Amino acid sequence: MSENKFTPGPYEMDGPQIVGNGYGIGHVNSHRTTEGKANALLFSAAPDLLEALEAVLLVVGQLRIGEHLPCDQGMNVTKLCMAAIAKARGEA
Repeated sequence: MSENKFTPGPYEMDGPQIVGNGYGIGHVNSHRTTEGKANALLFSAAPDLLEALEAVLLVVGQLRIGEHLPCDQGMNVTKLCMAAIAKARGEA
């Protein structure tokens, strides 16, 4: 895995602004709508979600796929995690 190039989390909402590490890193124009709030919350959770995916990938990698996890499920989880991590890091 490559080194993070993004502002480290945690991210939080400050009105329409998304703040990370003390810096404004995003702005949600529709932050007063239900969809806008949901978008902002998802964006704010991004660093935590990336960290969780990396942890899942480590655990799945330590399992003997086929013995502890059905092969198709283990491979699918691994591919999904790797694709999402690559997308988050701009490597997709």
